[in-house]
Amino acid sequence: MGEDGFKISVQQVVAALVVAAGIAAAVWGFGQERHPVATEWRPHAVAENNFTVDAPGVFIVNKQPMDFEGTEVSAQTYQASDLGMDYSVLVARRPDSDMRSVAQVAKDMRLSGAGAGEDMGGLVVFHHDVAVEGRRTQAVVYFQDRLMYQLMASARTQQFSPPQSVRFLNSFHLLNPTLAPR
Repeated sequence: MGEDGFKISVQQVVAALVVAAGIAAAVWGFGQERHPVATEWRPHAVAENNFTVDAPGVFIVNKQPMDFEGTEVSAQTYQASDLGMDYSVLVARRPDSDMRSVAQVAKDMRLSGAGAGEDMGGLVVFHHDVAVEGRRTQAVVYFQDRLMYQLMASARTQQFSPPQSVRFLNSFHLLNPTLAPR
């Protein structure tokens, strides 16, 4: 029992020490200069969708619904992040009911920019670069017949790294360019 008649348990002493240690660590940490740790970039070969691309870390793979002229399809998305930048590849097969040309699909997606419609080894390519509401996004969309690959690099405007975006976007290649889309 303490001098003033209060009983202090071992658990209370341990809890007080933990709180004090946490406060000391926080105060010490706030004064330290911190550098973000970059994730190692590596090639990601995705045989299922016939592409390879360089990206940081590992991909998180999800399904995403997409609407093509009233027909919903399930697109596969591959996402990675590094130092505030987000990178993604979306792969979708346009349904046979979508009779639009790839140029019309690109126009409907509001794609624009230099090189729109240029051919890259059997792929039709559209570029897009936009800054809206404090975020910048660069995108490249490739069409191979009815298959669409949409690559995007995005970040808050002040964190956007053009060299990292170019590195990601320019690394895309088909694993087998002659493979017919599914």
